[in-house]
Amino acid sequence: MKPKVYFSREITPEKVVEMYNLLGKELEVIFEKSRNGRITGWSDNYLPIKIKPENIAKEAIIEVKIIKYCPDGTLLAEG
Repeated sequence: MKPKVYFSREITPEKVVEMYNLLGKELEVIFEKSRNGRITGWSDNYLPIKIKPENIAKEAIIEVKIIKYCPDGTLLAEG
């Protein structure tokens, strides 16, 4: 069996600064689930990313541009 990986979802001030520094940058993201009209995924450094559905297949890895930091601790992107 593979061990599960757990990570903290706590949003520290350092994490907020890191997220703001990503605005306008492009990241590769793996998208996993759809909820509330958005598809949610994770960047390679485990930052939560949301995007509007644009025919993105589940578990697809695509490059997106970060456009906004959301108060819930996620980043909004466009494909």
